[in-house]
Amino acid sequence: MKLPIELVTFSAQEKDNTIELYWTTASEINNDYFTLDKSSDGYDFIQLAKVKGGGNSTNIINYSYTDEAPLKGDNYYRLTQTDFDGKSKTFDPIHIRMNQVISGNTLIGISPVPFNDHLKIDYSVNTHDTITFDLINSAGQVIKSRQAEAGSGVNSFIFDDVSSLSHGIYIIVMRQGDAMAGTVKALKL
Repeated sequence: MKLPIELVTFSAQEKDNTIELYWTTASEINNDYFTLDKSSDGYDFIQLAKVKGGGNSTNIINYSYTDEAPLKGDNYYRLTQTDFDGKSKTFDPIHIRMNQVISGNTLIGISPVPFNDHLKIDYSVNTHDTITFDLINSAGQVIKSRQAEAGSGVNSFIFDDVSSLSHGIYIIVMRQGDAMAGTVKALKL
């Protein structure tokens, strides 16, 4: 059975004190509209916007929406696609942390939320350096620790060996040398 849409990307980017949301489809079948939902905690979502779908298409279609009033701190966004017959599919939420200015050594966001087999961490550093990421369980134990070489500016790191972790809430800690640069919560389903 062919899915109503083939979602290629769903991402968020901070821009001029707003958050730009982008998503791309490779094909669409009877796609009436998309619903964008927003949350501060990744659990309780409210509707942010409704965006007209492309109907039927075999071409790549790019969509965007600007959240003019993002929350300071954590912002979670969820995308739902609805067919002309009312059937819908909800995709995994994404996360971005709203900072007025990304400067210094900062955790920007994680995705997907909740995570299953991998966890992508976006972060910013001032200078080229080795960054350490610790994945900590709810008991405060470091479950995994990885290092990454980071260039000045925004970088990404992927924990790709997390599928065997138990369900629950985890903390990501970013360290540069002995200094902690930031923490963020992650939910494993």
